[in-house]
Amino acid sequence: HMGFHCIACNRDKGIIHGMKDAKAGNIISIACCQNCGLVQLKEVPNELDLFEFYKSKYRVQYRKQEKPSPKHVYRAGAQAISRLKKIAHLIGKNAKLLDNLGVSFIECGWPGASPKEEEFFKNAIKSSIDKSVTPGFKILRAFMLKTQKNANKNHGVWSQPNGDEFYKLRIRTFTTTDYSPEEIHQMGLNEVERISNRMKEILTSLGYDEKKSVGELMNELNEDPDFLYADTPDRKQIVVNDYTEMVNEAIEVMTDYFHTMPKAGVVVKAVPEYSEQTAAGGYYQAPALDGSRPGVFYANLYDIKQTPTYSMRTLAYHEATPGHHHQIAHSLENEELTMYRRFGYRTSAFSEGWALYSEQLALEVGLAENPYDELGILQSELFRANRLVVDTGMHYKKWTREKAMEYMKSVTGMSDTEVKVEIERYIVWPGQALSYKVGMIKILELREKAKNMLGDKFNIKDFHSAVLDHGNPPLFIVEEMVDKMIKDSLN
Repeated sequence: HMGFHCIACNRDKGIIHGMKDAKAGNIISIACCQNCGLVQLKEVPNELDLFEFYKSKYRVQYRKQEKPSPKHVYRAGAQAISRLKKIAHLIGKNAKLLDNLGVSFIECGWPGASPKEEEFFKNAIKSSIDKSVTPGFKILRAFMLKTQKNANKNHGVWSQPNGDEFYKLRIRTFTTTDYSPEEIHQMGLNEVERISNRMKEILTSLGYDEKKSVGELMNELNEDPDFLYADTPDRKQIVVNDYTEMVNEAIEVMTDYFHTMPKAGVVVKAVPEYSEQTAAGGYYQAPALDGSRPGVFYANLYDIKQTPTYSMRTLAYHEATPGHHHQIAHSLENEELTMYRRFGYRTSAFSEGWALYSEQLALEVGLAENPYDELGILQSELFRANRLVVDTGMHYKKWTREKAMEYMKSVTGMSDTEVKVEIERYIVWPGQALSYKVGMIKILELREKAKNMLGDKFNIKDFHSAVLDHGNPPLFIVEEMVDKMIKDSLN
């Protein structure tokens, strides 16, 4: 899927859609200019031939960037491309890696394949790597090296043509709300102050130096061996067992706060070794629709310091119950929803907002009575609140990358490396990081509204049903459903 500048009408209105012909192995593409109506159909062997064909035969070219990406994007991009080229080369040359990749594809999309078909599939994978993937990386890297001298000296999307309007659109897209950049920035500052004050209160009560900032104290806590597992051969299994106990306890307690609990179970697994060095700290895999496979909460146990004991509960509640597993499995099992509403539409403002709300819900119902566990939950929330400040800071208030990194480090106590990774993610993905905390705030706002209007008639189970029974909707639909619940309860 590429955009192009149509020379026929001299407008940036062209779109190329490429579709893979599974049987023939070729690319079938449709080029269409949305302005002058130029339409062309072409079948080519691979993606590279597709681009070269349209560039030469149908007078199309890549859209010109009026302001290319910031310098750090070029630096990081060149490094990433070099790594990917190397990985692709290794897969193409290494029989074992190629076999594993072929088996994975066959298991997912071609069960029951014969030995001849398997061999065909592996050869097709190798051919795609040699003829398309590796050459594609070379072209992309050459393009970046050629345009690097024109790198944008600014870091925020405000510096692009119509950047302010684009950022407002990104906010509406990712948060599904009408909050302005200024409102979200102030919301973030207020939340950072509130959460930091509570954390300081707990840390002071535990005897920590009240003269130090929350960021400094949490950084010290992260390094404290009292909160780290011993580096023994069975460490991973010990941590998985502890996580499992937390999840099972949460499932038992949460039955009092929901009308129904998911039928699908959830298990805890360590992130596989082949991906643990680059994977997130934790993530969730949904259960099979037919019930043949449970949901999985994957915990990254590569680095001992990634798993301080006080941060484990918040991750378990976020990824499993009452967080992602509860919400996603509940939707998959809801026969009142169409397949599209179960799978087709997703918004991180809802799913991540719910998971972050779940962390606070777990705290409220007594699943984190140890003050250190509460610190873990608050640290997670502070991290998401910080995102509201730095994302709007860079893309709306014209902060530099360095100013955003300095703010994040001082507030959270994260390491320089962690802060750099986060800030550079926000630079190239404007608005996405806002969705987590904005989603949580909206859900809490709606819960408070329901409590105030219903008084003694408020039922937390009814509220959770109003939020969860409609798939993964935008937040303005959630608000409509909560309003309906309030109206029905009053009547």
